[in-house]
Amino acid sequence: MTDHTTDPLHTFPTKLDTTKLIRTFKLQAGRMKGLMDKLDAIETGLPSGTYAYRKTAVLYIPNASDNQQNAYLVATRYVSENEIAFLFGGFFHANTSIMLRLTTLFNAWEDVSGTVASCRHIDGSIHEIVLRFEESIDASLLTAEADSLRVLVVEDDPLFERLTRNHLKALNAQVDHAANGQIGVDMALQNVYDAVLMDMEMPVMNGLTAIKTLREKGYAGTIIAVTGMTRSEVREECTVAGCDGFLGKPYTKDSLASVIRNLRGEPIYSEFEGDPEMSDVISIFVADLPQRLRSLTTAIGKNDSKESEIQIRGLKASTGACGFTALSGVATAIENDLIDGADIETVHAKLKRFIRQCTRVRTRQTTPAPSNTPPVETKASAETKEQQQESSGQQATEAPNLKIRCA
Repeated sequence: MTDHTTDPLHTFPTKLDTTKLIRTFKLQAGRMKGLMDKLDAIETGLPSGTYAYRKTAVLYIPNASDNQQNAYLVATRYVSENEIAFLFGGFFHANTSIMLRLTTLFNAWEDVSGTVASCRHIDGSIHEIVLRFEESIDASLLTAEADSLRVLVVEDDPLFERLTRNHLKALNAQVDHAANGQIGVDMALQNVYDAVLMDMEMPVMNGLTAIKTLREKGYAGTIIAVTGMTRSEVREECTVAGCDGFLGKPYTKDSLASVIRNLRGEPIYSEFEGDPEMSDVISIFVADLPQRLRSLTTAIGKNDSKESEIQIRGLKASTGACGFTALSGVATAIENDLIDGADIETVHAKLKRFIRQCTRVRTRQTTPAPSNTPPVETKASAETKEQQQESSGQQATEAPNLKIRCA
């Protein structure tokens, strides 16, 4: 990181005066989107390794004559770990130093600095500027598309396994593979995935049986049926078994991308992300979360309401204490249903929502290996009650300022 602390012209202002922002061109939102889409179409998509990021940003340019900074509104087009492209009503020479203030997914500031890598004319006074960052950033903080999904491909055909793996990697997904339904069931229950792509015709255990087995064991994750049998009755059978979606063979990268697009949601970060005193705690929580979710779904699958109540209470406490208040709220609703003896369908519906949210939990810290501490399997202890009290106290305090400086 370059040290600009002694130069006021190269320091990001702590407050943003929106009344002094300068617009260098005026386009309505619809026309701006049309221009961006046109650029994408001409270039057959965004540059490799970049992700769509179309938000308004603030550009700071030093004005040495009056020892001030001018602030301009710009329209961003795409971003990666190393660069960002934006539209500006003016020209920049290569290697010009620029500072940008970006908006993150959780409405904080991401302040970045860099040099102009290229400047090309687009239309009228509008130019597209590509800014090369001084230091790499975490692009998933800015756009959900940069967040890597975790997908389990259950497929016995080596050709389709390779094809699907290649497509998914191009769509920024991490891929695990299971060669038959039984292995797929075991892996799905042992890990947390954003989706399971389940082939229907496989040896050892076919896809339909695997789906039914997972649902009977309380698995609440997303399962997409993949099959060459595309008749309506097959779709209905898959839906009844517990599928959330259907992908017919043969499929293309675009059809698979459509499925992935529907799965992708904004990453969930702790309210305390960036607080050094909480970083270790958050990292441990994120690392242990898959194991704790398995314990919960196992208890739900056995219809063990008491054990399910204990597990969800622990998750309510830890999610709240670690700053994941949205998750804590859903966990509280599930706990109340279990205490009140709600029907299993109601519990499963809320559990499914909870699991899907948990798969999007992320941290910027280095995540340690999951602990080997076994999950709690006895009645709620005094320690759990203390955790609940801690959770309430944490949620009552004001979240820290999430202004993050990356460059």
